Amino acid sequence: FANGGVIVTAMPNTLFLKDTNGDDKADVTQILHTGWGIGDTHAGPSSLMYGFDNYIWGTVGYSRFKGQVGDKTFDLGQGVYRFKPDGSAFEQVTGSTNNTWGLGMSETFDVFGSTANNDPSFYVAIPNRYFEGVEGLPMPPGGGRGVGAGYQSVAQFYNAHYVTPYIRQVDVFGGYTAGAGHQLYTARAFPKPYWNRIAFINEPTAHLVGQGIIEKRGAGFVTRDGWNLLAGAEEWVAPVQAQVGPDGAVW
Repeated sequence: FANGGVIVTAMPNTLFLKDTNGDDKADVTQILHTGWGIGDTHAGPSSLMYGFDNYIWGTVGYSRFKGQVGDKTFDLGQGVYRFKPDGSAFEQVTGSTNNTWGLGMSETFDVFGSTANNDPSFYVAIPNRYFEGVEGLPMPPGGGRGVGAGYQSVAQFYNAHYVTPYIRQVDVFGGYTAGAGHQLYTARAFPKPYWNRIAFINEPTAHLVGQGIIEKRGAGFVTRDGWNLLAGAEEWVAPVQAQVGPDGAVW
């Protein structure tokens, strides 16, 4: 992501890795953060992205982050976070309703995401930092678990349109019980109705990549049911991420 290297999460750490001699092996390993929870590995950090603000963005589930970054102590649960490429300026952007995986940005830097348990599309309307210290809107020191004041659930649909009866789901049946991935189509190879408008919402338990149609509503958005980009009858088809590649195709 930055300085010719790559940033990865290898719980409990966030790592900066860099190859300095061209042998395709990382000979620089730097721990940026430590404290990602490992109690439930499917609820840890994911979906790292390089944002237009030159921050690294990501999501985390209920396994939490408990750690010290600079002079601040954090104990935050499910939601969206960001930090500078050197690991500094860590912050929880918003809490969320559930175990959080998906993250995506439009070309105008509107930030969206998806969670488990029937919240397959949300909008980060206002980051938490703008509410800190506002009377009547308590913000736990260092973050916490719970919906952020500027968090908007925007999905206007429930059903996941699977094409096989052989699905296994928990908590939400027939809908988005996983809600992994929420990348927007920002290229120009697909027809114009896709541009900054279609989000690819993955539901691995139903073996599909759904399409959320993002529409403006007032100062926010709604996401409507756009059916599927793809769906599989084979049980091993369980997509967790779909994003635009440099060729304009969806990978």
